[in-house]
Amino acid sequence: QRKIESYTRFRKSWSWSSKLREIAHLWFEDRQGSCLLVYDNADSLDDESDPYFVDLQRYLPDVPGVKIIITTPSQTATGMTELQAIEVGKLAPAEAVDMFMRCSKLGDAAGSVRRETALIVAELDDLALAVTLAGAYVAATPRIRSNLVDYLPEEAFT
Repeated sequence: QRKIESYTRFRKSWSWSSKLREIAHLWFEDRQGSCLLVYDNADSLDDESDPYFVDLQRYLPDVPGVKIIITTPSQTATGMTELQAIEVGKLAPAEAVDMFMRCSKLGDAAGSVRRETALIVAELDDLALAVTLAGAYVAATPRIRSNLVDYLPEEAFT
């Protein structure tokens, strides 16, 4: 209800991005308890002339209980917080496969499943967050767990 009332008070001159940003901030303010916001692949934080540039500070809610993870190659993000940045590199391919297998609950499967998993993590560029999220999605989606190969692009086999 509060979100709708606030939305109706918006001035017509505001841009849609401003309206959407305000609605998102109100949503976070209304949350009970804590929550996690992941802003993945924030790759264009440095160059305002870049067509993909994002002024991330405008979109990050300053609300108690909201924890934020930003993945980016840019050092600019380190200035957005007083907390120490944690640098995470790519996983070694074998580590990425093992992590995906654990997160997807495929266990110690071998053979074709392990080969398919290697193709998946390669598509994800061996990035830990992407591998973890994909694995968790596979674990929660039985139709995918039963046949990983159906969800790989055809060019992965060439």
